[in-house]
Amino acid sequence: MVSDSKYQTIHGFGGSFTQAAAYLYKNLDRSTQEQFMKLVFSPEGLHYSLGRVPINSCDFSPETYNFDNISDDFDLTEFDRDLKMDEELGMFAMIHDAQSRTKDTGGLQLLASPWSPPYWMKTDNHEMIGSEMPCLKGDQRYHRAWAEYRSLWFQGYAKQGINFTYHTVQNEPANYINVWWEQCFFDAQGEADFIANHLGPVMARDGHNISLLFYDYNKGGMNDWANVVLSNPNATKYISGIALHWYDGYYFDNLRTFQEKYGSQYYQLATEGCSCDGILDQEYDTEWKRAMRYVEDILGDLNAGVVGWMDWSILLNIVENGAGGPNHSRLKNWCYTHIHVTNSSDLLVYRSYYTFSHISRFVVPGSRRIGITMGSSGDGLVCSAFVTPDESNIVLVAMNYKINQKTPERQLDISLAGSSDSLYINIPSSSVVTAMIPI
Repeated sequence: MVSDSKYQTIHGFGGSFTQAAAYLYKNLDRSTQEQFMKLVFSPEGLHYSLGRVPINSCDFSPETYNFDNISDDFDLTEFDRDLKMDEELGMFAMIHDAQSRTKDTGGLQLLASPWSPPYWMKTDNHEMIGSEMPCLKGDQRYHRAWAEYRSLWFQGYAKQGINFTYHTVQNEPANYINVWWEQCFFDAQGEADFIANHLGPVMARDGHNISLLFYDYNKGGMNDWANVVLSNPNATKYISGIALHWYDGYYFDNLRTFQEKYGSQYYQLATEGCSCDGILDQEYDTEWKRAMRYVEDILGDLNAGVVGWMDWSILLNIVENGAGGPNHSRLKNWCYTHIHVTNSSDLLVYRSYYTFSHISRFVVPGSRRIGITMGSSGDGLVCSAFVTPDESNIVLVAMNYKINQKTPERQLDISLAGSSDSLYINIPSSSVVTAMIPI
């Protein structure tokens, strides 16, 4: 390990405050709510420091809704500034409890993402579920109304004492096959134009000091998209980074390419990933495979320059095969998370909770990734190391795993460059190990 070879600063780790999670949390008794908050946000648990919040409903919500369903209300006079649906579903209460739990341990940084604007802003008055291409009507009044709507939404949350550090332009703007849940299609040029002409200027005018991330979709197409968006100087002046999902594969080389080309100006933040009970995730057909998928993806992302990683919904129920919702998607895409609620309102902790916490509990915000030189990596052996913010410790996370294969037990001989001391760590087959090493 080379402690003076430093790379990106870590923003943190977390998950999404979906309406599904808030609804389930609201219906737990207070002692179970406190148990959940401790499991997720305490330093002894997952130690989450990031949270994602949908603007309007997403698929993981009991129903589809928005805050101004009056056609052509360009002045947004009918916008519900109290955001009553979010309040009724328990969004404010759940986030307030998370803020309270984290206030003495570094705080909670929130990111907002929209799935769909109200139908009347969309081409052909398309319902919120699904989208035409392009999503927004050609008349620029609708584009401006959508930007103004977003500003009012942030103001509504601010009235509740909930402020945001990040927001994304659109969740999965290029998910062009989606006809099952809330969606708004853009191409890269359309997203750049919306940022430059509407979203960026409105947010700046209203004094929202919230970092903007573009793309918010799978890593496979990230660089083609980035090359278009980041070539528009009227858009880039509002952009801080790129948001990424994991659903089409690991694509770590794409992350490295972005980092080499754009990393000095824009950071990479992983904003969503989960495994679901369906054909897209059939390779991850056991609980342990799903648990280790997190470690594979997060360590690979971090080693390629990503500054943080967010899971999908922080709480789900159980519908079938251990996966759950609530979810109003027409696809019925039941998914897995780290903690599920049983029919008897007990919390069921899945194995991914423990693998994820090997990283999120110890690699705290403000940590810096450092260089590692490996004599022989061995198939399935991946390591990542970080200096803690006070520079008193190095956190080493090592994974010895390859899906559908039994990797041999390995012994690591760890040393810090310039030091004669060594530390020996055994890593069993198909496992993840974290070591905290005093400097």
